[in-house]
Amino acid sequence: MRILCALILLVLSALPSYAADPVRVSASISCDDKAAAQKLAAAIDGELSKANGFQIVDKLPQSKLILYANKDVNDRKNPNGWSIAISHASNVETYFLASKLLQSEQSDAVAAKPILTQMVNEQGFITYLNVAHLDELTDANVAIFAHSVVTTFLSKIPLPQKQ
Repeated sequence: MRILCALILLVLSALPSYAADPVRVSASISCDDKAAAQKLAAAIDGELSKANGFQIVDKLPQSKLILYANKDVNDRKNPNGWSIAISHASNVETYFLASKLLQSEQSDAVAAKPILTQMVNEQGFITYLNVAHLDELTDANVAIFAHSVVTTFLSKIPLPQKQ
């Protein structure tokens, strides 16, 4: 029995802990209609705040959800429709690499520090691009849209493996 308890404790202590290092995320909504932008931002921020292991930040996010919403113009079938471009930008791998190399004093790492510092300050690489259409910008439609978009966004964030 002691061996079994010791083995369980050993396995549990070897598991990585991600709670200490949440992934920093942010969202950006661009829209000419301020009320629509606020409605979308509130729904997206609400969904992001529910996620575990992620921290919403304004500056230097590791992953960013970028939305561009535009009301349909001259659409005879649906004059109340909205088209929304969805993009994910990720800098997770850059942050992980920087966390390892910026502490090193090896000559190759020292030479890479200015480049890594510049990369960390960028939004990252586009990892996902899509478009959605809402028939109307109702509260119900926005809630469904926000849940779907944020769920997809968070599921596609590459989480670096700790060693």
